[in-house]
Amino acid sequence: MIILPLLLLLNLRKNKKNLRNKNIKERYSFLFRGFKLKYYYWEFVILSRKYLLMLIAVFGSFHSSAVQIYFCLYILWISYIAHMNNKPYALPEMNAVERLSLICAGFVNLAGIYFQGLDGIIALDIVFLILAMTSTIVFYVYWGRLYLNVLRFKAQKAFAKKKDKWCS
Repeated sequence: MIILPLLLLLNLRKNKKNLRNKNIKERYSFLFRGFKLKYYYWEFVILSRKYLLMLIAVFGSFHSSAVQIYFCLYILWISYIAHMNNKPYALPEMNAVERLSLICAGFVNLAGIYFQGLDGIIALDIVFLILAMTSTIVFYVYWGRLYLNVLRFKAQKAFAKKKDKWCS
């Protein structure tokens, strides 16, 4: 589970100066496509974050759920800072989606801390629930708009090709 990603990372690192080489691109571009070339390794940063969150979910069960949530928040916070300092994606829209996903996950975890720790005041229950739901909805709306724009662009491109074929 960890060995294959590490081997791939080592191979990419060994070939980092040749990432534009056709042979290297054919083999490994699925790992670094979408990122600025100097951040060829960023998929492994994301994978590490996922591994850490998974480890917290599995081994954190020996502790209270509050401990799990706090550790998750620390990882999300560190991931957010690393992302904002590097902005590794080639497209600004992808950096924005990643930023929003980390913020959304943070708000959901904050709501988890609140609901896990307190017996609650109804007004605050509603505030935290709305905060978690709103952040999630904002993320999905933003992501959906970007996705629809990509679909529209691809449809226009395909239609232009068909139109050229029909008109010639």
